[in-house]
Amino acid sequence: MNEDKEFHNIIGERIKSQRQKLRIRNIDIADSLGVNKSTVSNWITGHRIPDTKILPDLATILNTSTDYLTGKSDNPLPEDYKNDVREFLETKELYFKGEVITDDVREALIQLLNAVVKPSTNKSVDNDKISE
Repeated sequence: MNEDKEFHNIIGERIKSQRQKLRIRNIDIADSLGVNKSTVSNWITGHRIPDTKILPDLATILNTSTDYLTGKSDNPLPEDYKNDVREFLETKELYFKGEVITDDVREALIQLLNAVVKPSTNKSVDNDKISE
């Protein structure tokens, strides 16, 4: 019984955390999933847990993975997240104010990010392991 309550609380806390991070209201989640707002509230408070059929859609709405929501992973990034900003800048056709971002601007953005974002001295991110 205690393990069930702990599991419910993990899911609830993680739904709440992701919801707040993305500034999504309970009613928005409820409408997207076709459930009642009180259902979402019950998930967050740990009184109930989402049905397994709803969990993947909930994870998508919250921009995370089902493994994170259920406590199997402590990584809140979605499972398909593997690209860092540099790779994104180098591979996507990007626009700013309706104009295509040129290769020169892309390189300037990468240089700016290199100057501003310093590697953590505690640990580095391995893009191949982000989804684990």
